[in-house]
Amino acid sequence: MLVKVWPKNGTAHLWTYENFKSEVNATLVDFSTNGNIIKYIIYEIPQPIPKSIFSKYGFNYRILKSYKSNNTSNRT
Repeated sequence: MLVKVWPKNGTAHLWTYENFKSEVNATLVDFSTNGNIIKYIIYEIPQPIPKSIFSKYGFNYRILKSYKSNNTSNRT
């Protein structure tokens, strides 16, 4: 499933995203930044995860049915 996550308080450290990714065995699909601030990351997660994990990392989230990136500037 595809999940878009972003921090509840406006910012999150890069390690917060990396630890979340590792815990749920996710693959990064896309992201958006504003300078050095990560606005959101979209992950592909192989199986459903409890909502409590999003809370553990301080993330808001949205489960996406599908995703097509219109922003290719994030990829280098």
